[in-house]
Amino acid sequence: MMSSEKFNFTKDNIDNFLRELGKEYRKLSKQGQNVELIIVGGVAAIVNYDFRETTTDIDALFHANSIFKEAIRNVGDKYGLPDGWLNSDFKYTASYSDKLVEHSKYYKTFYSLDVRTVSGEYAIAMKLISDRNYKSDISDIVGIIKDERKRGNEITFKKIDRAMVELYSNWKRVSESNLELLNEVLKRDDLEQIYTEKVKEESLNRNYLEDAIEQYNDVVTSDNTNDFIKFFKDKE
Repeated sequence: MMSSEKFNFTKDNIDNFLRELGKEYRKLSKQGQNVELIIVGGVAAIVNYDFRETTTDIDALFHANSIFKEAIRNVGDKYGLPDGWLNSDFKYTASYSDKLVEHSKYYKTFYSLDVRTVSGEYAIAMKLISDRNYKSDISDIVGIIKDERKRGNEITFKKIDRAMVELYSNWKRVSESNLELLNEVLKRDDLEQIYTEKVKEESLNRNYLEDAIEQYNDVVTSDNTNDFIKFFKDKE
């Protein structure tokens, strides 16, 4: 039975669960057509880079038939994974784009499961659109730029601009503050320090948001989380 407790997905176990899912789907579908899965968000950062260690679920883009849904449940039950351990809720978020499929890249195949992911500049564009200061959106942006630079692949504003236009047509949904932050990060050399600062800031914001939900659960929404975080931050 799947659990409601949080679970940490890591670089060491993500491939194992995807492999089990592909194996289970092949068994249930009896050598049917492969299913394609595009992993995004935190899990994409984990499998592609070294700066981030864990995420609590696997966000992905996929079209699930009844057999694939059964395979997801079976793997979750077998390993005691939380409900929604693999979910497609991403398609209801601000960072979803119907252009993502054509701009994704191959990752791995596990039995009957073809897994794709997104390259650095596309992941950054998605994080800029998502813009959640209580999640890991900004620290992930810094981490991607930092790790790509270590690999000798400089992510430039031009590359991010191309990805932004290809996914979302323009920059209209990116806040001015995030645009300024991005330009600043791209110029800086002390990315390790900036990354550490952003992780700490996001952690504090999560704590503020938890306090807000505890005290004002009936009125906290996705549209006013930033206001509540600022309110509790100012109280300190």
